[in-house]
Amino acid sequence: VRVIPLNLFSDDTSGNTSKKWNKFDSWSMIPSALPLQERNKRENTFLLCVHKRLSAMDMLADIVSDL
Repeated sequence: VRVIPLNLFSDDTSGNTSKKWNKFDSWSMIPSALPLQERNKRENTFLLCVHKRLSAMDMLADIVSDL
């Protein structure tokens, strides 16, 4: 078992170019113990969840309980 610190990041994103329609919230996770060059690579960013109707704060309780 290894314990490492994690950075959780939330973003509200639009699936449309106008940013008005098709809005959804997402959470991603990045291991913060990696060197900066490795941390910025796409393969080290993990998508945790995306939801169209729930806000980021509504999803947070379930993310914390799973971690």
